[in-house]
Amino acid sequence: LGHVLLEAGRPGEAAGMLERALHRSRNLTLGEQGEIAGHLIRAYLASGQDHLARQVWQDQRRRDPSFDLKEYLRGSWED
Repeated sequence: LGHVLLEAGRPGEAAGMLERALHRSRNLTLGEQGEIAGHLIRAYLASGQDHLARQVWQDQRRRDPSFDLKEYLRGSWED
């Protein structure tokens, strides 16, 4: 649902849904967690919350060093 809200141009609502989904995703594979994190990062960026996008990116990279944003979105905050 979060991804649908994001695609519908409602990034703020999408972020809330995706935050909950990511929090509940600990039993999913790293790839599935990365999928959720990628959409959450997009939602944060679309709603002007770059600092939160960066935090999710850093957290996901700690969990999964192979996590790559190229299919989602790269921002200047990535370093």
